[in-house]
Amino acid sequence: MNLAEVKPFNHQMLLSAPPPAMDYEAINLFCEMDDLNLTNVIEASKEPDMDEREKMKAYDILAEDIANEFYERYGDDVAYKAYPSIVRYLFTEENLNKRKNKQMFWRVFGNIAFDNLQTNLQNCTVCPECGMRVPAWNPMHECAENMKGFVTCCDCGKVVPRTNSRQVRCSDCQAEHKRVLAFNRKRRQRGQVA
Repeated sequence: MNLAEVKPFNHQMLLSAPPPAMDYEAINLFCEMDDLNLTNVIEASKEPDMDEREKMKAYDILAEDIANEFYERYGDDVAYKAYPSIVRYLFTEENLNKRKNKQMFWRVFGNIAFDNLQTNLQNCTVCPECGMRVPAWNPMHECAENMKGFVTCCDCGKVVPRTNSRQVRCSDCQAEHKRVLAFNRKRRQRGQVA
């Protein structure tokens, strides 16, 4: 996403259309298969004689098992029924920092995500307020002011990318604020000298 310059992150760029209702059965199936089998893969990878290539094969086999199970249950509709729910579960705000199942997501559904991202990048718009890329199929974008990585300027109210943890102003207002502080400091110094 960073290489594609899709900042700030918008999970909708990984989708091809407005997502249907959440399919919790698909989410549970994906997470359970990943969690149960991942423990076995991790244990097997601790074997001293297992090289990196064999470890990667174990992850690939697990990804293939999960993909096969999804295609058995959903057929060719995986990209339209199960995939959007898994994207929403793994990449929305409440789970954004949970990396537990994301590696397997990319192994199983990476090709679908990549195709959707490429298509959306060709047809997206950029929100003038928050700078987020919005897919063409989503005309009702609302800026999330409390979005991690962004701050609302206390002077002009514009939403800008956060550059440090104490930031409260956009770069233009911060420059003006520093200029005013420097001017007041010089004025006070002149008053003390006189």
